[in-house]
Amino acid sequence: MLCSDVAIYSTWPRPAERTWGEDMATSPTDAKLLKMVRDAGHAFGPAILATSKREKLSFALALALVEQESGFRNIFGCDQGAPFCHLPVTSERVKALIAHVNGGGISNGVGLTQLTSIGFIQQADSRGRRP
Repeated sequence: MLCSDVAIYSTWPRPAERTWGEDMATSPTDAKLLKMVRDAGHAFGPAILATSKREKLSFALALALVEQESGFRNIFGCDQGAPFCHLPVTSERVKALIAHVNGGGISNGVGLTQLTSIGFIQQADSRGRRP
């Protein structure tokens, strides 16, 4: 599912020897979209492309989701009563959010796709995704 890779954490920054995902584009449209993301200065294009391909989701739809939810920023949302309003996602903050929710507090949107379900947040965290 899209949330498991790009919702909270990403593969950014990538090693210098990797391309910016051009080798993963399987259609002219995907290549154009990837270039648009890069040229706009947004990070995460290759991670979003790889995850959309693996999950058989349109790259354009995945990009639209990320644009709508976080503007391509790996941040916390700003749900009323939740911690970390619009702060960058870090492992420490994710663990603190999980503890907050487990203690009866409200969850918050997390990462590129603004996961709010504590189960999805814990799943991504348990897979070792790192900002």
